[in-house]
Amino acid sequence: MHQSALERVRQALQKRGEATRPQLAHDTGLSLVSCNQAMAELCKRGEAQEAGVVPSGGGRPVMLYRLNAGHTHGAYFLAQRSGALVRGTLEICDMLGRHVHTDSAEFAYLGVESLDEWLDIATRRSPLFGISLQIPADILPAGLTEHLEARYKCPARQLNKADALADATDDTLTLYFTPGHAPVCSLRRGEKQIHTGELGLLPMPTAWGELDYSDHTLVEEMISRVITILACTLAPARFVLYADFWTSRLTKRILFNTSAKLRQGSPALQFLHVTPAQATERLRHFACRCFMA
Repeated sequence: MHQSALERVRQALQKRGEATRPQLAHDTGLSLVSCNQAMAELCKRGEAQEAGVVPSGGGRPVMLYRLNAGHTHGAYFLAQRSGALVRGTLEICDMLGRHVHTDSAEFAYLGVESLDEWLDIATRRSPLFGISLQIPADILPAGLTEHLEARYKCPARQLNKADALADATDDTLTLYFTPGHAPVCSLRRGEKQIHTGELGLLPMPTAWGELDYSDHTLVEEMISRVITILACTLAPARFVLYADFWTSRLTKRILFNTSAKLRQGSPALQFLHVTPAQATERLRHFACRCFMA
């Protein structure tokens, strides 16, 4: 069975909740034969299960299927500074992205093996389909994702809030700004979401952590400079910028400043409001489901 067919049927079943094989064939564009083969393989693996029958319009009843949500689980680890310590939270979710379990602890130092005890306990319940990480760059242990992938035999990814906020429009660069931190971005290109991480190393008039957001002139210049640099280096067709501090005046000034810097070929800019709490919740949901998408 070709892996892409399995993935397409799994995703379609995940979106519908419950579905028949003809419905899944319609949703995926696969032939009914290919869909039947994929569903048989998912049931054999324990990832899907029968969920009863439904009428078929006068013919024989048709079998209904659903994902076996507890067959495998995903892990999401969030780390942030707490004074001199690092506070970490590990969340476990099922295949439908539903929360199963949470653990929190404080670390004097975050090392490559710091998550092993937690994840060892999680894998006693079921294997992991993926491990999502949100760890600031200055405390991210070198080689952590490689260690986790080797130990737990599943993909591990460092994510950010721009990854979770990004839509599926190709050639779009999503930027997320939150006071006190460097902006993060994510690029959609060629039907893939390319993680680009924090932008703290770009040349700026001041450090992002020291930026006074009541100084709109400086905020305008910092954000316009980020857009200009990324427009010249990554050349997206469209920018989507998320923050909770946008005002009509500030966005107009950013548009004018950016157009002046780029002169011709300025990409489309869209400014959307999102609170830190909303962005965090979007990331939590996305982190537990991104490996199934």
